[in-house]
Amino acid sequence: MRKFNLYLEFYRSILFINISIILISFIFNRDAIVIIFLLFSPPLIYIYKEIFRKKEFYFYYNNNISKANLYFFCFMLNLIFSIPISLIL
Repeated sequence: MRKFNLYLEFYRSILFINISIILISFIFNRDAIVIIFLLFSPPLIYIYKEIFRKKEFYFYYNNNISKANLYFFCFMLNLIFSIPISLIL
């Protein structure tokens, strides 16, 4: 359970990127929100975390969570959240 909370904490730290991508794609192209969300979100998250928040990964490494697992978890949550978003909009 503790690891799951750490994964969620990582996801919360990049939530503003996901919300901003959804809002921008909603403004410009409502039909492709899911595609834009799934294509642009992972690279932007990676760039943000590698440039501005690189030292945060030591905390996750100390708790036996790798970068690949964190990014995979974020991608899966984005995929799960994109389905209801596409149905609503």
